[in-house]
Amino acid sequence: MRFRPKKINSLYGYRTPLSMKNQQNWDEGNRYSAQLMLKLGVILLLTGLVITPLISLVPMGLDARMLLKTGLIVAGAMSTVVILLTFTERHLEKTTDTKA
Repeated sequence: MRFRPKKINSLYGYRTPLSMKNQQNWDEGNRYSAQLMLKLGVILLLTGLVITPLISLVPMGLDARMLLKTGLIVAGAMSTVVILLTFTERHLEKTTDTKA
């Protein structure tokens, strides 16, 4: 990606113990997680575009509808973080030297 962190740092980038173990892990973790974030973002956007009109068709009060939408947004965000961490860590374990 365009502004991927070049050197291991504690300010920004994909920072886990495995990704910060060495420069190779850092580079690969940041490359892979950036690509995965873009894919997950597109999936969330498309899902939102499909689900939002469908929620409007379900008969419910305004408060219930807002609560449902908020819950779906929070669940989507949390699941995205879990997926990102799980997939990136598995990728790093498979493709990089974890003993360094």
